[in-house]
Amino acid sequence: MASESDPASGTSDSLGVGGDPDRLLSFKEACEFLGIGERLAWSLCNRRELPGIRIGRLWRFRRSALVAWVAAREKRGGRP
Repeated sequence: MASESDPASGTSDSLGVGGDPDRLLSFKEACEFLGIGERLAWSLCNRRELPGIRIGRLWRFRRSALVAWVAAREKRGGRP
């Protein structure tokens, strides 16, 4: 039987896929979830284009907000 952290199991993995959509992802987890590099993510954060929050010096991203952000960009054909 597949473990809970196994993406093939269809349950959930470390990025919350199939899990809690309101879980806060770290900066690195958000980059992995979106499939983008850290340099691009920093640029999007600095331009306030990526839906994240700052907690002290750290950025956190709600998985559901990232999903909505991607969906909105898809509707516009990937344009900001």
